[in-house]
Amino acid sequence: AKGDLAYRVDSYDDAEAEVVLMDPAGRPAFTVRRKRLSLSGEQWLIFAGEEARRPVYAVKRGGGKSMARVAHGAAGSGAGGGAPFEVEGSYARRRCVVYDGERRVVAEVQPKEAVGTDVFRLVVQPGVDVSLAMAVVVALDQMFARPSLLRSWSS
Repeated sequence: AKGDLAYRVDSYDDAEAEVVLMDPAGRPAFTVRRKRLSLSGEQWLIFAGEEARRPVYAVKRGGGKSMARVAHGAAGSGAGGGAPFEVEGSYARRRCVVYDGERRVVAEVQPKEAVGTDVFRLVVQPGVDVSLAMAVVVALDQMFARPSLLRSWSS
């Protein structure tokens, strides 16, 4: 509301396989790392802080109406499983909705009245971890944006 920095995204890897979401104090909130899967494409693992051993969530492209699914732990590895969140809409148009397992809206990405797609609004419902919602947006950006926000921010 005051125009202060809310989050910063840092990339320490030229291939952009890993990005770190930093809070306003410069502490890592989440790390988002791309993982290539043998037959089923890619997934983006979300780690708490800078820990790189056990992901707390995994984001994969969805099918049908779902553009992405967010599962606990490393999806498909037996660490959690299930898809507690579904993302529907269009990330390219910055219009997407994140639903929980009971189809309640928990977060929305909305376009802002500005030129370009690098400015958008993230609306998060009360009780939802705002940092996690932003980490999911970072993963969506890595998955769907061409060029990604990270590339346009860093140029």
